Amino acid sequence: FTRLIRQYLIYFIVAITILFYMIPIAFVSAITTLGNLQKALPFIKPIVEIAFIRTILQSYLPQIALIVFLAMLPKFLMFLSKSEGIPSQSHAIRAASGKYFYFSVLNVFIGVTLAGSLFDNLKALETKPNSIVTVLATSLPKNATFFLTYVALK
Repeated sequence: FTRLIRQYLIYFIVAITILFYMIPIAFVSAITTLGNLQKALPFIKPIVEIAFIRTILQSYLPQIALIVFLAMLPKFLMFLSKSEGIPSQSHAIRAASGKYFYFSVLNVFIGVTLAGSLFDNLKALETKPNSIVTVLATSLPKNATFFLTYVALK
């Protein structure tokens, strides 16, 4: 009975972690685009004007920031899986892997896609809030290169 209570408590903690981890992931994905980064850090403008560096930053910076940000997560999920009271190490690893899968699907693919699309089109949504479906339909294909690079770097 105690193990069942722990399991439900850990599932609740994982769900809360997924929801609240989406905020910094969305912030990281929104701020690491080159245009937003130049607005936030105006002193990097001379560096970004070099074509080679600009190409690297545009291509890889958001994905590397996301990968570094997500590198902290497996240890935390393993700790939670062990806290569930799972008796074997292999079962705990399998449980942590399942939690990481759900986390990746919900936060990385859905969270980054929606946050990146909505953040880029915030002005359009302010003027026409009912056009969220059309705004997402036109801006979601632009995120395809992000995910191709993300999978290649991973």
